[in-house]
Amino acid sequence: MAAMRRTLVCLVIASSTLLAQRTESWLGNLAEVARSIQRERGFPMAFENKGALSVDQWRTLARAELERALAYFPKPVALDLRVHAVRRRDGLEIRTISFAGSAHYRIPAFLLVPATGRGPFPGVVALHDHGGWFYHGKEKLVRTEGEHAALVAFREQYYGGRAWAEEPARRGFVVLVPDAFYWGDRRLQYREPPEELRKRLEGLDPNQVEYIRAWNAFLREQAPVLQTWLGFAGTTWMGIVAHDDRRAVDALASLAEVDASRLGCAGLSGGGYRATYLTGL
Repeated sequence: MAAMRRTLVCLVIASSTLLAQRTESWLGNLAEVARSIQRERGFPMAFENKGALSVDQWRTLARAELERALAYFPKPVALDLRVHAVRRRDGLEIRTISFAGSAHYRIPAFLLVPATGRGPFPGVVALHDHGGWFYHGKEKLVRTEGEHAALVAFREQYYGGRAWAEEPARRGFVVLVPDAFYWGDRRLQYREPPEELRKRLEGLDPNQVEYIRAWNAFLREQAPVLQTWLGFAGTTWMGIVAHDDRRAVDALASLAEVDASRLGCAGLSGGGYRATYLTGL
């Protein structure tokens, strides 16, 4: 994959939201079991344990071990980048695009291109947060027409009201904002919703904040089920997310408007977590 051969500049932004102090792990009595398992194995691939290996040798082994642990190895496919819609506002051209993540799915994204200036421009992959808020993904970072009140409130609380992917685009960067697997257009959806979900949504107007909250609560509860089934399939959720973020780098670098030698990524909270994986890989 082309992204593996590039150097990314990573910006990780930690969440300022602090949880109430707890004296016990959320895992309760199982926390010590997990700690005991970890102590038995340790961190053999930690940089401090590289021994006589050179940095390059350690890097090669560490990347291979990380990819093995992520356990997602789809067959290579062409990017097949498609533009579905284009609109202009505030000095930006905002394209709604999609590209092939693998043979199994496509990745929807926003692409923000400066409407002024001369390219090729440096590029940024903007990574949305986790937040336990799955109903929206890329929309958290880019303003859209007719936004849901729940999304506006979420952005106000966690992003200071900023659709921050637009900021670097106004400063001369091409910015790609993909939906992560299980968020936004890639969230869990049904042709025939299960009875439990129908009951939760019963009587709620889709325009109500409570409707989105009910959906997000349901999606949070199903996330462990997703993890389990992906494990049965021989892969991991983070493996898919990390692979798709690398595909986003490939998509960004493929554009005539982008200088592929000047690429970076940034994210808040879960987006910052993704940025560390993307940079390392």
